[in-house]
Amino acid sequence: MFQDPALFSHRTVYENIAYAPLLQRQSRAAIDEGVGRLVDLLHLHGFEDRRPDQLSGGERQRVALARTLAARPRLVLLDEPFASIDVGLKADLRTEFRRALATLGTAAIHVTHDREEGLFLGDRVGLLFEGVLDTVGPSEEVFGRPRTGRTARFLGYNVLPGPSGPEAVLPNDLHVRPPEDGDLLFTVEAIGIVGRETLVVLQDDSGDRAEARWAGSVAEMRPGRRVAVTWERSVPISAVGAGEVHPNRG
Repeated sequence: MFQDPALFSHRTVYENIAYAPLLQRQSRAAIDEGVGRLVDLLHLHGFEDRRPDQLSGGERQRVALARTLAARPRLVLLDEPFASIDVGLKADLRTEFRRALATLGTAAIHVTHDREEGLFLGDRVGLLFEGVLDTVGPSEEVFGRPRTGRTARFLGYNVLPGPSGPEAVLPNDLHVRPPEDGDLLFTVEAIGIVGRETLVVLQDDSGDRAEARWAGSVAEMRPGRRVAVTWERSVPISAVGAGEVHPNRG
């Protein structure tokens, strides 16, 4: 499956889904049964006689998955199927795709640049940088045990210097306060409200960036202000234990 559903524009939803079973010379009864099951599974009732140009983007993606699964594959490659879908619909499609694949017992390789999507959908996750597979494992282990600074940054951590080497710190675990002697200093680059949280973008003197998040707002925080950062929870880069947390600067 591609980012573009690539449906047959001159065929109905039923005919798109039935395409592979027809090529496989399945009986009409088997085709009707298989198409009906996929229509039920992917909530496509009432769309069977429509053509692709009569469907929304999310409906076309569901039909594309149904057409793919109708061939009874052992393995499906999903190439960024949600990239062009709006955020609200994307959450529903992720759930439906995961349920459909699990119900049919079909394995899938899902390619995405969206870390949340990959962690949610993947029983096992692999991080690929410049053609090299950096990390492979269950999603909770990959997130809880970043092997390198690049891995940690991709997963949403800040990479900061600790007493025993670099440490990965989540934005919600990073605290910002007025500086004192010996503190790790940053300059506030930007600040904004994201839902119920304040998001502060920071930059140190070497140009490295960091982010801090917390509930509510802080009126005195302004771009250009020099601040210190502290944290109590972190993950050592290349930690042995998944999700290992230890105390640090407080």
